[in-house]
Amino acid sequence: MKQSTHNKFRHPGPFRLLGIQTHRNPVVFLARSLLAPWTYIHVEVQRDISLIAYREKRTDSSMECKERRPNDNAVFRLCRRGQLKEAVDLLYEMKQHGVRVGKDAYGCILQLCINKKNLMEGRRVQSHMNENGFKVHCYIMNRLVDLYAKCGKLMDARQLFDKMSKRDVFSWNIMIAGYLKEERVEEARKLFEEMPNRDGVSWNSMIAGYARSGRAEEAVKLFMEMQRAAVRFDKFTFVSVLSTCTTLMDLQFGKQVHGHSFRTGFEENVYLQNALLDMYAKCGSTEDARQVFDEMLERNLVSWNAMIAGYVRNGHAEETLALFHRMERESLVPDQVTLASFLSACVRFGNVCDARQVFDKMTERDVVSWTTMITGYAHNGYGEEALNLFREMLLAGIKPDEVTYASVLCSSADLACLACGEDVHAYIIRSGFEVDVLVGSSLLDMYAKCGNIANARHVFNRMHARNLVSWNAIISGCALNGLPDQAIGLFEHMVRAGIKPNHITFVGVFSACRYAGLVDEGRRYFNSMSEDYGVTPRAEHFSCMVDLLARSGYLEEAEEFINNLPVEPDGMMWASLLAGCKIHGNMELGKQVAETLMEVEPQYPGPYVMLSNIYAAAGSWDDVATIAKLMEERGVRKTPGYSWIVVNNKVHKFIAEDRSHAQWEKSYAALEILADKMKRAGYVDNTNFVLHNVSDQWKENSIGYHSEKLAIAFGIINMPSGTPIRVMKNLSVCGNCHTAIKFISKIVGQEIIVRDANLFHYFRDGFCSCKDYW
Repeated sequence: MKQSTHNKFRHPGPFRLLGIQTHRNPVVFLARSLLAPWTYIHVEVQRDISLIAYREKRTDSSMECKERRPNDNAVFRLCRRGQLKEAVDLLYEMKQHGVRVGKDAYGCILQLCINKKNLMEGRRVQSHMNENGFKVHCYIMNRLVDLYAKCGKLMDARQLFDKMSKRDVFSWNIMIAGYLKEERVEEARKLFEEMPNRDGVSWNSMIAGYARSGRAEEAVKLFMEMQRAAVRFDKFTFVSVLSTCTTLMDLQFGKQVHGHSFRTGFEENVYLQNALLDMYAKCGSTEDARQVFDEMLERNLVSWNAMIAGYVRNGHAEETLALFHRMERESLVPDQVTLASFLSACVRFGNVCDARQVFDKMTERDVVSWTTMITGYAHNGYGEEALNLFREMLLAGIKPDEVTYASVLCSSADLACLACGEDVHAYIIRSGFEVDVLVGSSLLDMYAKCGNIANARHVFNRMHARNLVSWNAIISGCALNGLPDQAIGLFEHMVRAGIKPNHITFVGVFSACRYAGLVDEGRRYFNSMSEDYGVTPRAEHFSCMVDLLARSGYLEEAEEFINNLPVEPDGMMWASLLAGCKIHGNMELGKQVAETLMEVEPQYPGPYVMLSNIYAAAGSWDDVATIAKLMEERGVRKTPGYSWIVVNNKVHKFIAEDRSHAQWEKSYAALEILADKMKRAGYVDNTNFVLHNVSDQWKENSIGYHSEKLAIAFGIINMPSGTPIRVMKNLSVCGNCHTAIKFISKIVGQEIIVRDANLFHYFRDGFCSCKDYW
């Protein structure tokens, strides 16, 4: 019987709940477990607690004031398993049986509370200590202060800190870290100054706090103080200081820190080397960054990501691609950061196909990934793909941000797809981004470039906040839509509102002047931009002035303007003068300008084509043939003209005499009917615009099927009567088509809006908004 009693109390550990050996008879244990597992475990725990209580009573009375550390083991096991609530419950259950635990158990549970940021259970532990009359040690108080601080209860943490009768350096560091976490840097610095003793952690925390809050100069000053105080630097010190070098873009100081880290023996630490690499890359010194990378004995994924990101940031396309492929060859699996950087690189360098492949490989795509890919499509001329991907993004449940909307609106503007832009506008209203200044500016730019200047003005007038981008967009939009008076009026309004114009503003103003032939106003604004507004003229401003003068017939003044420029004239300036020569039929000057332009930009097809046009208009077919031969010898290709129209959110593209479209026969038939009605209305084809020495009949047939006419015919067939027909062309509309479209608009009774390379043409009832000046 005694033997039986003895065996009853022989347990390898105090709590069966904690995974200690169960009943010796497996059959009995299995039966009990299946029938009532929780009841059985509870009984076992109760018995173990009774056993501990029995041992406690036998403890010598002189030991009652000492901590019973053997009783902490059960708590430790639960903490190791992350079972916080069970560990705290066990404290209270042990209390009912008179069982106490020591400071190590309390410390272990409080640390788990900190890790889980569970303030409620932490307060239960604090109450348990108070109820038990536990003499709180300094390190236990540190844990409590840390818990309150990390759970966002900084005021409670400070109260505990102030009540501490004894504080060590950890107490001060914890409180300082709490203030810095909430960016209360001044209060953290005040505590730092009050510290009786400081260690490296104290200095590092303050330096890092200054660095994170953007106060780089103060971080550097404190680093210098740390050096004067002869406190040993560690890798965390150097990493924080290197981040300040990046903020200040101070490469020289960064190199000094690098040298100091080398002398103190920390240079081979991968954590520090990554910081060095990142600092060099962000300061623009990719060669130094690559040297650090190549000399690393150990590289982790952060190292590769930092180097790739550095190449992307500094515009090194080939190096980015080479490093990424080397990473793949070394069997390193790129993470989302790697793929995001490489995606950004492909987009930035115009490699949209590779970008899409990387995008499709990404297992996790956030709003940044989607936006990067959409932006890549938008900025590289893939407007349809950008809009399609935007729709996929919405279906995937990803909420667009302001940059996403700006990029999608840019695609709608480039395609001149008003319906698409209106759909995006609806999404913007529902998502609450309409008040955002970036989105608002993009919206008004989209409406202006889609030929709906009324909506552009409406968006502009409703904007709560406007910046220079907003003003520039509406000024340029009015100029593009043939409203020079409104554009100039908005410029004057902007100046009166105290907004200082920049170089983009004046491009819009000059565009308004040149489309309306406002030569005197153009001269005045050109002189005032540097004198009154401090804006130094750039090449684009010089080109605008040359274009304004040349279009208006001031060819000699335009030539003199170019010859007296303080900079070397570029191809755009000579091309503007050459266009003026073509408009006004000055063959002699045109030939000189064309020859000069061919020398400046021998591969640019503009001068060859324009000179050929001048010769053709004058009937000099031998000279036309000479130009064609010269283009062939030099490998110069003429930019093909094409037009497009959006019907039911689908883009339909046409080239001259196009027979590839599914409805080409209907379009040709519609044009033949229109041609017959136009002739009866008095229209005569101007065959001077056909630059070939062929019969007049062939010329008439050729100009009858220009791309813009085919697009208009397609729109008439497929769009409801009375709906404005919007057509876009990549080149300037020719004079013959311009005249023809005026007749067509009157015959069909529909507004026809054509956006060519220069501006919008609004054709209504036989008239054009440009007044035949374009």
